Amino acid sequence: MAGKPKHPGGRPTKYKPEYCEKIIKYFNIPITDEQGNANDPPYIQEFCLSIRINKSTLQEWVGKYPEFSNAYSIAKAKQKQLIITNALQNRYNASFAWKSMMNMFNWRDQQYLKVGMDEETLNILLNALPEEQRKAVKEALLKHVK
Repeated sequence: MAGKPKHPGGRPTKYKPEYCEKIIKYFNIPITDEQGNANDPPYIQEFCLSIRINKSTLQEWVGKYPEFSNAYSIAKAKQKQLIITNALQNRYNASFAWKSMMNMFNWRDQQYLKVGMDEETLNILLNALPEEQRKAVKEALLKHVK
């Protein structure tokens, strides 16, 4: 029986190519309103609600549709610009802005500490360890020095 091709199964996607333009437009808001007050940043969750999908569906589209992935990246860049600009102009609470950047853009405090140690000091420390641990600890330390 030749006829209709077999359906791949599962629910059909809700994805539409026009969502690429829609997400960029949703996130393309002015930094401030007409009075110079900071506009609230748009959020991915709000966009998802506006097109009646959940966030996991949106993330699936980002992985599946290159054109949507590109539009999503543009939208996130616009969101980041809005938050940074308003924070630098003291229009947003600094704590809010920092927490937002940590949560939405994976920003982190980074502390760099360089510890110098001569070989004599290293040997003193290593000798304080049980014999079976000395070699492994020395190799691990030297690995990170390179």
